Amino acid sequence: MQLRLLKLVGIAGLVATTIISGCGEDEPVDDHGFVCLDIRRGENTDPSVYNGTAAIQVRVNYLECLRTFYNDTNPEYRLDGVEGERVFGEWAGRLCSEPDVERPISCEVEPENFTQTLIETEGLSNHSLTVTYNITDPNIEGNRLLIGPFPLPELAGCDKVDVSFTSLGDVAGLDANGEQIWQMQTYENSPSRVKSFDGGCMVANISNQ
Repeated sequence: MQLRLLKLVGIAGLVATTIISGCGEDEPVDDHGFVCLDIRRGENTDPSVYNGTAAIQVRVNYLECLRTFYNDTNPEYRLDGVEGERVFGEWAGRLCSEPDVERPISCEVEPENFTQTLIETEGLSNHSLTVTYNITDPNIEGNRLLIGPFPLPELAGCDKVDVSFTSLGDVAGLDANGEQIWQMQTYENSPSRVKSFDGGCMVANISNQ
């Protein structure tokens, strides 16, 4: 049996911007984007569900285009790759501060808050990105997180750059000790298409465990 197993955990990197040279001045190129996530209370869930939330952990599953991108065509963009360290380092600073995002949740993301899992074995496939957001304001209900980074279609080499949820535990609230205190009751708009603008978000309807 042929075995391919890769587990990548975030490492600190310098924030940088992709630069290409052309005629005249160099111009920054934004070749990565995100999906957005709205968080709201599920059916019969009390507003106190958010009490004690210190962090929100979100895991999304890479679909076909992204699996090919990271495993085969562009492994340098993996979390521990030469390009990946730069990209994830940059987006650690952007996920909670992108302009023109409607109702953003106040948060912080450090480079070590990313976990990328790329597992391919006979009978087992797990390709996902997990992001942990440190919450700096308790106002969560009805508000929005950005999940990423993901390559946009031109870099990815395919039109359908999609991610999805696979279980209700893919969005969870954690207390100050890292213990889970809530998770999804249901979710909507999954799979979701990667883009460079706000809107068309996934939805997590959450409840107590």
